[in-house]
Amino acid sequence: MKAAGYATAGDYDKKLVSLIERYELFKFDQDYTSPDEIIASEESVNSAYMINNDVKYVLALDNEPVAEIARRTFTSVSTLLNYNENLSNSDQRLPKDAKVYLQPKRTSYRGKQTWHYVKQGETMLDISNQYAIKLSNLYERNSMSEGSQPAPNERIKLRGGKSETPKLISDLHTNHTTEPELLLEEEEEVVAGAQNNKPVFTKPQKDTATTASTNNPENSLPAVIGGNNAEKPQQPTSEIATPVGNTPNVANKPTTTTKPEVVEPKPENTLENEDFFESETSLEKPVAAAIFHTVAKGDTLWNISQRYGTTVVAVKKLNNLNSDSIQLGMKLQVK
Repeated sequence: MKAAGYATAGDYDKKLVSLIERYELFKFDQDYTSPDEIIASEESVNSAYMINNDVKYVLALDNEPVAEIARRTFTSVSTLLNYNENLSNSDQRLPKDAKVYLQPKRTSYRGKQTWHYVKQGETMLDISNQYAIKLSNLYERNSMSEGSQPAPNERIKLRGGKSETPKLISDLHTNHTTEPELLLEEEEEVVAGAQNNKPVFTKPQKDTATTASTNNPENSLPAVIGGNNAEKPQQPTSEIATPVGNTPNVANKPTTTTKPEVVEPKPENTLENEDFFESETSLEKPVAAAIFHTVAKGDTLWNISQRYGTTVVAVKKLNNLNSDSIQLGMKLQVK
């Protein structure tokens, strides 16, 4: 047009190319059936580019595969997989309004915000997608190993130099988890201690004189029993009188000393000793309950497995999945 004399300015061609690129007018060169349908369709609305941290992105349609997003945005699948860490293959389906970046993410956040405070259930990948920061740079800036996840309410640095490592979810699990095996061992130690240190109870020894009197009423001391035949008690002497004749006398009968009987108490609950200790040591170890996760916006098998400290292969095996494709609202067993 410049060579034909239609241009009135010397830099007309540069201005024209600039307008074409700014408003992406090259899209209208595609062979569409009906321009009216393009304007009215939902696909056209969602194909409009948006900017986050100076990076172009589009929003996915409900349950839309990666290959379809690449087609409608005039990009290749390999490009989308390279720019988005949460994408793994062309058949992967995304929830509605998931961000799909069409350019490389930045190494840091270019806005004014320096810190992001972690919400419950939020992962490093979620933060990476929210601020259009490369996941590897986000890990490096916060002195974290790849795959680790920050604990809720911790802060993640978005720009500037390196920061100290925040508290991790794995730290919380380590500090507050008590192994069931340890509890069982402690319980067995208590039972064993009770068995080796049983308290001993003895029956009180009966008074010898009282026992003799009870067993032989006729030999009861007159001073104790009394009655018509009771004799007056004699004055104490320094010598013991020798009994005369065969007249029964309390002093004549030998006193039998009964050894105290040792009684070992039985455990409560009316169980025999052997049954009691057998039932205590044969306790079954508690079985951990299954843990489930409901697929939310932006979730992938990889970030779900990292969040719960497991692997993609383990999650797929638990849920009989043949591919990495998951859908919004799916309930997955993770442990």
